[in-house]
Amino acid sequence: MASVSEYMIPILQAFDVLWESLDLLARKLEADAHLPTWVQVGDKQFTSSRSEAIGLYQQLEYVNEQAPRETIVLPGLMAAMPETIEQAVEVNNAKLAFKQAVLEAKSHLKQSDLPKLHLFLQSVETDRNVRVREALSRAGLSRLHLKQCYRMIPVLEAQPKKVSWTWTHTSSVRKVSQEAARQSLLKKPLDTGVRMQLDRLTKLAPGESLAVVQTLSPHCCANLVFDRLEKPRRMVKSPVPILYPYDASISTPIVVPPTTQRAQNPERQKRADRKIEEDPYLPAIRAHRYIVS
Repeated sequence: MASVSEYMIPILQAFDVLWESLDLLARKLEADAHLPTWVQVGDKQFTSSRSEAIGLYQQLEYVNEQAPRETIVLPGLMAAMPETIEQAVEVNNAKLAFKQAVLEAKSHLKQSDLPKLHLFLQSVETDRNVRVREALSRAGLSRLHLKQCYRMIPVLEAQPKKVSWTWTHTSSVRKVSQEAARQSLLKKPLDTGVRMQLDRLTKLAPGESLAVVQTLSPHCCANLVFDRLEKPRRMVKSPVPILYPYDASISTPIVVPPTTQRAQNPERQKRADRKIEEDPYLPAIRAHRYIVS
């Protein structure tokens, strides 16, 4: 089996390239500061400052008191010159290369190898970027927020006519067998509730599958309207500010900021084509029965 260093060296190199790409993008975005900019900060209205957006692009580590699954979201829209757009594409390519390097290492390294990661990174010397060395060697990959490292910068191919943001609420649904559901229940403390659910499981028809539903965090999405594209309307995920090529020949985009309220509207109508029952059959593991049509 390959050593830790054989997989960690590509990770370090890929992260180094990613940081250098981000640093160059930051400088180009600063040079474009005279172009239209909208960035929403907290509950404030849009600001024309690019500093918050640049800082978020470069925020690849957890901040203090940030929850493990929480990602920092910053709606925004920034015009950019062609060379800046090209650099943003390079950043996205670097993000993909870094993600592939991490996934490659994770697929091969044993759990027992992870402590070696810290020692290895401490021994690696890189003169290109002090922050790269510090970020990776402080606690291996534990301080890096991989979702923030991986997420792409939305780059548009044309200047939009209008951009409006909204919060979308989605769920992940995973189909599981009765045996898989039973094993999940057995991992829970065997109190009265879990025992009752184990009994309910035996009452299902042989071969009937269940759906484990997990409610995901609200996604910030942008609704885009274009004048000069074949498809004039589009929706894209936009947890970070969107970049678009500046076109002085057309009007500045109309911007409609998102609401600060992310909660789902309780009055929202339920879909008529639901495929799973609304109430969980096994609440302890969020398992629902499929609706038989």
